[in-house]
Amino acid sequence: MYRFVVVDAEAGMEHISRGTIGAPDLLLIVSDPGARGMRTATRIRDIALSLGLPRERMFLVVNRVRAGAADVGGEPVPLMAEIPADPAVEEADLEGRPIVTIPDDSPARLAIEALAARILGVARAR
Repeated sequence: MYRFVVVDAEAGMEHISRGTIGAPDLLLIVSDPGARGMRTATRIRDIALSLGLPRERMFLVVNRVRAGAADVGGEPVPLMAEIPADPAVEEADLEGRPIVTIPDDSPARLAIEALAARILGVARAR
């Protein structure tokens, strides 16, 4: 038996609204910082709440945050991480390279490592 199982669902609300992910111990709602993304994150939160998932198990991760971008304030759930827009990630994607090939000091990589540590901390606290 695995101690941790990570499910990376397709973008959208279908997996939550259909109940195919069950009752996760932790739900990360990942969005870009735009208004449409935040509206979708709010709808995902509402669906998860209606299915009985406690609010304290939901967190927001904002992806591709640019320097000087408007504050995403009014997050639908507590903000767990902001992943900065990173040219190294875009370059790896365009070249078809795995994301693990980006430099160790890449801003996105550092933010993801911090996010992973925070997720482990939350999981161990349960």
